[in-house]
Amino acid sequence: MVIWSSAPIHTVHETALHAMYADLERVASVQIQDTVFIGAPGTIVKHRKGNADYYARQYLDGDGRQRQAYLAGPVGSPDADALKQSVQNRIDEVKAAIKTVRELAKLNFAVADSKTYANVGALFNHGVFAAGGTLVGSHTRTV
Repeated sequence: MVIWSSAPIHTVHETALHAMYADLERVASVQIQDTVFIGAPGTIVKHRKGNADYYARQYLDGDGRQRQAYLAGPVGSPDADALKQSVQNRIDEVKAAIKTVRELAKLNFAVADSKTYANVGALFNHGVFAAGGTLVGSHTRTV
């Protein structure tokens, strides 16, 4: 049995939406990174261990489970505070990009679901694409 979808492969969008997408693409190309956040960007929290406070990033992973990643410490040291500010800036940028992606998704632009993004992000973070790797397959037509 052969199943064929008659749904169009491409959707034509208004010029303003193309501009919105192009702006998102420009932001992504300017912010060259070694790693991407897997799951939600999260927030930065302070924790105390013994007599010292340190920074951690609290977030939801690709499966929706709460995670935490150590950033730096002790709180108040120039290096830790600089790293905290750098990560906070990146979190803010990613949250703004996510807002735009969600708006485009509502307007029928194709976006990856969270698990697909987590898998592709993990491959990116491990250097697969930087080493010339290519992901081949068709997961775009799932219903």
